[in-house]
Amino acid sequence: MEFIAHQQTFESVYSSSPLLSAIRRGEFDEHGLVYKSPLHKLVWWWTFENIFALLSLRSEDRMLNVGIGFGFDEKVIKARLPGISLYGIDISHSMITGALLNSTPSALAVATAEKLPLPGNAFTRIVSREVIEHVLDPSLFLSQIREVATPGAVVVITTPNGDSLALQHLLHKLGLGSKPVYKDEHMTCGQLEQLFASCGFEIRERFFDCAGYFWLSWLFSTPLRSLALVLARAIRPLEGHDSLSRTMCDQVKYTLICQKTSQDLVLQETTKVGWVCPECKGPLLAAEVTLNCSWCGAIYSLIDGKAPVLLADSVTTAAARQNEVVTGEDMLLRQLAWLLRQLAWVIYSLVYGPTLLLAAVIAWLLERLGRSPKPLWA
Repeated sequence: MEFIAHQQTFESVYSSSPLLSAIRRGEFDEHGLVYKSPLHKLVWWWTFENIFALLSLRSEDRMLNVGIGFGFDEKVIKARLPGISLYGIDISHSMITGALLNSTPSALAVATAEKLPLPGNAFTRIVSREVIEHVLDPSLFLSQIREVATPGAVVVITTPNGDSLALQHLLHKLGLGSKPVYKDEHMTCGQLEQLFASCGFEIRERFFDCAGYFWLSWLFSTPLRSLALVLARAIRPLEGHDSLSRTMCDQVKYTLICQKTSQDLVLQETTKVGWVCPECKGPLLAAEVTLNCSWCGAIYSLIDGKAPVLLADSVTTAAARQNEVVTGEDMLLRQLAWLLRQLAWVIYSLVYGPTLLLAAVIAWLLERLGRSPKPLWA
């Protein structure tokens, strides 16, 4: 598909979003970023700094972002570390097209996380934000990350915290949660840690943040939006208190160390990184408007002559189906369901809000007593 077709798809998907108009006009803040709201900007900045610290990035690193989105993180990283090499993949054509429009400094490709189109032992740093809960096979996803990581590489995985008391998690546990069009499984820390260990990763650090984020996001959509910003700052001391954070923070971030053994087929570190065929790992040769695999003969298209589309037809169809808008539902029932969700949020807030504030006060007191860890990026 030509770039103009991808661009039209991107614009049709994000036609009502201020993000699209901001990208097209080139309106970004000093970090090259745009935000949906002041609350999202605040939380994004805090979480980005946490991730940056967890990765321990260096100028000589080769970093892969699995699920790069619009590539905003990479613009900040490149500004801080000009010598770093950045790569990113995403299953969404629209996201990669948006990243190209956003002029992200990464090499980009449309690909699935379960079949990374990259050579083994290539990356010293790997990050994947809010992806593991969506992939169909988390074990295969992690095995692919382990394959492309160098021995001892630092890997940061972030995902919603399934142990939190957020309403979405509680409804899901009761079997009453909404069913998204695509997979959205928020695993508990126990499930995640068992999965990491079984896939050959050593857990170096676990960090909770985004205290009450789901609730604050809902609160921000009400006339109390100013209070949401105040509360977001007030409850920050919760981050870093493992026992309090586990129930009150909606995001968990893991720093993993990639363990390589003598049984691994290739121990030699790859010094030159390039796209390879995701099916057979064969080298890709550039033709006029395509990349052709010299081993299995597969042909892959390019977006704007830059980003290869390394998806099989079946995967492309599945990805498109995941993004389909649910249709055929009765409008009255949908409106009734929306009203019931709003009522549930109000009732839930009467309990959750005071509990969140009480936990924040306890965390603040512990911090004053010197029993609180400093933020990762302090």
